[in-house]
Amino acid sequence: MLIDSAQLSALSIHGIGNRTLEKPLVISQDPVDIHDSDMKNTLTEWMLSHFKLQIFHNFTYGSDDLEKHPVYSAVATIFNNPTVLHHFSAEIARHLFDKTGHPNIKDGYLYVAYFQDVVVEDEMMDAIGIFKTEGDDEFISTNKTETGYVLSSDQGTYTGRLDKGCLVLNTDKENGYRVLVIDKVLPNGEAKFWKEKFLRVTEAQDDYYHTRQVMDMTKSFVESQLPLELTVDRPDQIDLMNKSIEYFKSVPHYSEREFADEVFGDMDVTDAFSSFRSEYERANETEISTDLELNSNAVKKNARIFKSVIKLDRNFHIYIHGDRSQVEKGVDEHGRKYYCLYYDEEH
Repeated sequence: MLIDSAQLSALSIHGIGNRTLEKPLVISQDPVDIHDSDMKNTLTEWMLSHFKLQIFHNFTYGSDDLEKHPVYSAVATIFNNPTVLHHFSAEIARHLFDKTGHPNIKDGYLYVAYFQDVVVEDEMMDAIGIFKTEGDDEFISTNKTETGYVLSSDQGTYTGRLDKGCLVLNTDKENGYRVLVIDKVLPNGEAKFWKEKFLRVTEAQDDYYHTRQVMDMTKSFVESQLPLELTVDRPDQIDLMNKSIEYFKSVPHYSEREFADEVFGDMDVTDAFSSFRSEYERANETEISTDLELNSNAVKKNARIFKSVIKLDRNFHIYIHGDRSQVEKGVDEHGRKYYCLYYDEEH
């Protein structure tokens, strides 16, 4: 996402307490004055720079009409008439406060912002940002005097972090808009209210989603199912995963049959891979595409889950990135297991 062209044109802030802890909701009467250019640039950088991954979501509302979704309905009205942002930001704040029923949810501030000229995937569009800060950070200011320096402390929002946020793009309205989400949950996972209860979004089933699904399913097949079909040891598994990654990186289009033939090279394994997909779909209540355009960002991110390491007790890790024939596995006359590695040069 390119934010250099983005223009912050309106902003409203409300105080969000916690219903359970009897900390109140504070609705502002007026929007924020954002005419200062330096402040606008700081806010734009803070609000937009944290959205790194192009994993899109859609607003969902079960089988009911999307118009009943409080956030979807509010942003749709704002996109139609941006001058009503402040009024509907208060509606969004009331909806968020209604979801603060867990005692671990921190109080803070809700920011609702309108952006123009946001560039996403080479398309320029308007966007609505909804952000929640949780707690204030302590800041120390250094001020020069005639004889030296004095220190003062203050509290405020640290712009190097964004706890919870979403950016609703003015596109794909009929499917629940395209939404980017940030949700830093507590370690115990108890307060997943932002994404699940407040926003009610699900990952958009686009090419990123389908590419990730295919890669996850492939990893599960090689690691879990293939050893049941054939006698496959860990080096062979790693070799197949390396070949899988090379395929995903080298071709723009995925075909299940072509992939299986090229990577596995065995008709029985190819058939087993197809059967496993059907079982995987049933077990995970999803649908895996057998023919799709691969998303390069998804390939790059999800290639990390294809581990190419053999862990031996707690003594050694062996990383295998290439030629499987250069690795031998065996057992010596004393029953000790070993790996033999062949190489041409030491770096």
